[in-house]
Amino acid sequence: MFKSKFLVPAYYKDFKCKGMDCVNTCCRFWNITLTMDDYNHLSNLDVSSDLREKIDNGVSIFPDATKERYAKIDLSYSGECKLRLQNGYCGLQCELGEENIPAVCRYYPRSPKLHPIPMCSISNSCEWVIEKLINDDSKMTFETLELSFYFDSEDLLKDYPKDFLKIQQDSFDILSDRSINMDNRFEKLREYLGVPILDKNVIEKVLFQLKKVYSHSFSIRDFLENDFSYNDKLLESACNKYKDFEIQVEKIMINHMFYMRFPYVNYEFDKSFAYYGAFFVYKFILFILDNNNILDPISFISNFFRVAEHANMYDIINNNINRLK
Repeated sequence: MFKSKFLVPAYYKDFKCKGMDCVNTCCRFWNITLTMDDYNHLSNLDVSSDLREKIDNGVSIFPDATKERYAKIDLSYSGECKLRLQNGYCGLQCELGEENIPAVCRYYPRSPKLHPIPMCSISNSCEWVIEKLINDDSKMTFETLELSFYFDSEDLLKDYPKDFLKIQQDSFDILSDRSINMDNRFEKLREYLGVPILDKNVIEKVLFQLKKVYSHSFSIRDFLENDFSYNDKLLESACNKYKDFEIQVEKIMINHMFYMRFPYVNYEFDKSFAYYGAFFVYKFILFILDNNNILDPISFISNFFRVAEHANMYDIINNNINRLK
């Protein structure tokens, strides 16, 4: 058990799972992978006969299993985790407590990280988070809380770049500047970080490539079925469709960038990689909204961040930029 003061969004302490009220539940249509330790723990638990049958018949070891990606919980015919109860809660947690569920289930949508500093975000892929962010117009703030998590011994604290917090806070301050629109805030952030500007033609091509790549994604493919067009007024289009859109996307993007540990994404300090990733996440949201009539933006946004935060979208973005430049 590792206990420390973690930097968290101010809303962190308010989080509570919505259970059956959640439309985009993390217990449905989402493969839950287990570490070898998780699998061995589940295999040796003293549980009711009904739950034991569900575990024994609902967990599969990967053919190419590794210690960190050893097995998965199979989904039911309706696409739900087989351990889920009718009331929407986890049968394993209800029977034996939170400490006995797999690590990914125990922490999600929280994402504790120790590097560069102890920080714990809550993912935009959780619809509770999106609702929390968009239902008030206050700016994103952060605070420290004492939290405890299980970490491997080799994942203990290391030295971190001393300018991390300043660069991150300056970046968030720029994106919170409501005297200018979000497009101009991203341009101001690009200048602050010293990142090369991209040609408009490159921006358009990367967006269409992202559409092509994610047209096969279960999470957002339904939003990518139409023929798409591109224009330079994506932000204006979104603001015309959705009330208070700029305030909402401001908070959603800052929450996302905190989740990604901006600007030290993937444990590396690469300002261009981090900026381009965040910039195209923002632009791709606008691109999809401009080409769809989405009546439930909360559902769309939470689905969108299933791929933006839990896959390799930043790598795909930067690989395409390097190819097109």
